[in-house]
Amino acid sequence: MSRYLGKIHFWLFDKIRYSEELENKIEKWTFEEGLLKAVDWKSDIISKFGPATGEKPLEEIIDESNIHGWLQDKITRTESRMAAWITNILSEKTEYKKKLEEIFRQDGEEKGKEANEKYNVSSPKLAYKVINDYILEGMPCDSVDRVMEDEDKKFVWLSTVCIHSDNWKAAGGNVQHFYDLRQVWLESFLSQLGSGYNFSVQYMEGTRLNTIRSK
Repeated sequence: MSRYLGKIHFWLFDKIRYSEELENKIEKWTFEEGLLKAVDWKSDIISKFGPATGEKPLEEIIDESNIHGWLQDKITRTESRMAAWITNILSEKTEYKKKLEEIFRQDGEEKGKEANEKYNVSSPKLAYKVINDYILEGMPCDSVDRVMEDEDKKFVWLSTVCIHSDNWKAAGGNVQHFYDLRQVWLESFLSQLGSGYNFSVQYMEGTRLNTIRSK
């Protein structure tokens, strides 16, 4: 292991890989569905945002002279590629959003089952911590989340800024699709932790109030 890399770098890279796995599921579905423009979409997306990180371990591919910048770049690229795939798919038929929801739901359930085997999630607060081992919400220094309530059966946090909109703008898409699909993913993921948790979100003047409740 490189002496320059710490646990936080591997933690972030794992989350990038989780995002790329979901991205690949979306891409795979476009070809299975027979969407004729999928080949052109893929070529254009890679041209604009680059390819996924591939199969090599982090220590073999990261730029150790710019660790923070390299990780930030990979976060931006996977989010932008996913935004482009989703935007292109919905430009063909808005009804495809139901299929995208299904893909996100299945991925959330799969990751939730995996997390449930790794962690003992016995409270909404712990469920929140586990979520952040899987989803991308910028870099730790972005400090997006602010805890509002921490109770035995409820955990509430405020997402103070949207750090995803620029990536969706770069792809010509509407970031609300991202939040709609992420909500589906979170609901499915949380349903698999412990005895199950519920998730809800309230949009308020550019911020999001998120709540996890015990069932």
